[in-house]
Amino acid sequence: MFKQILAQAGQTWNEGIDGLIQDFNGGNSSDHKKISPLEAAVIKMFPTLLPETQELITYHWGNFQAKQSGLTLTMLGTDLLRNGSKPRAADDALWKTIFAPNEHKRHWWIARRVRFFLHKLSEAKRLRKKVNLVSGIQQLRDPRPDHEGSEGNTRQKRKLDSVEEAPQGNKLLKLEHHGKGHAIFDVDGNVWFQAKDNADAALDHDGPPIALVYGNFKIQQEAEKLLETQKDDVMMIGFEDDEGKGVFRMQQEPQGTLCSLRDFLLKLEKDGSDVTTLDLACHKIEPQVNKDEAGDVQSRTFKVTKTGPCVFVPAETPRKIASAKPPTWEDAGSLVLASTSKTRSTFGPGYTDKTCVLQVMPRWLVSNNAQSFSLTPEKPGLFVSEDSVVPAGKISKLV
Repeated sequence: MFKQILAQAGQTWNEGIDGLIQDFNGGNSSDHKKISPLEAAVIKMFPTLLPETQELITYHWGNFQAKQSGLTLTMLGTDLLRNGSKPRAADDALWKTIFAPNEHKRHWWIARRVRFFLHKLSEAKRLRKKVNLVSGIQQLRDPRPDHEGSEGNTRQKRKLDSVEEAPQGNKLLKLEHHGKGHAIFDVDGNVWFQAKDNADAALDHDGPPIALVYGNFKIQQEAEKLLETQKDDVMMIGFEDDEGKGVFRMQQEPQGTLCSLRDFLLKLEKDGSDVTTLDLACHKIEPQVNKDEAGDVQSRTFKVTKTGPCVFVPAETPRKIASAKPPTWEDAGSLVLASTSKTRSTFGPGYTDKTCVLQVMPRWLVSNNAQSFSLTPEKPGLFVSEDSVVPAGKISKLV
């Protein structure tokens, strides 16, 4: 429709589409459906795609509703797809060319999403697995981020100093850490990391955690009492606003992702979930948008209101080092936080003292099934406070 109007007016697509969308949204009748900013972004970009890309999208959405497909409207309208990755100011002309978008890059990005979805759907049918395109849609989509590979290898890592002598004694706990080496704990709350002999051990601030912390969650009146009497012994759980950070884990994921609450909620929306139905423990979520003076949407935000206090109380692990059943990854973090030689406040989120490489971060579990759609706290984890490297064959002290 828009193409025909512009052709009759003698205007190109880029010259006239903004004005047409503005005119279309100017209707005043109660049943007049307006074009959202996201829809407008997709409409403006669609004719610039290769013909085969347009055919692929049209065919895919002809067989699946956009929200229940491998390519949602939000994915197609992402700024990255339209404008490409933003190069740094120091990047040379070659890198700026690599990051710049074009029709062929867009085609293969879209084709990858669609083909991944169709492959997972085919596999599920082959294995006779029940497929739910509402609650189980996330399992069928490509889990790789939009910026795959654009910055993962450019983050600077802090090279940790090595200790001259390895920790000694029979009261040590060694935990294997994802094929990179071993975390070593002692009864006094000290932690070291020993890298494998043949490779440096890269420890990323966004996980996976070195270990989890044993303890209990308290809410409402119990939490209020603890905050009055034992404030220094508990860890506040929750968000003051949508910029608060945490580690968010879907039920199917072993570790999770460290990011802000806003970024995680945006990801849920991008994947087709309705966050207005999300039950966030001890919080209330209200999606909203920021607009400029002209009324155009600038960003998607979320108003987060606490409905009651929630705290985590670290406790000593019931399992002891050098016993028949020593601590495991599930509770070894308590060897640090429950130690009398350490103060728990030292390890709060954002702690950056160079003498300590660890910090405690809250973790959240997302349950999304036919019965519920909820975000509940789970055991906090011990994470490195910044991306770090332990040299091959060496041992570095973390705290």
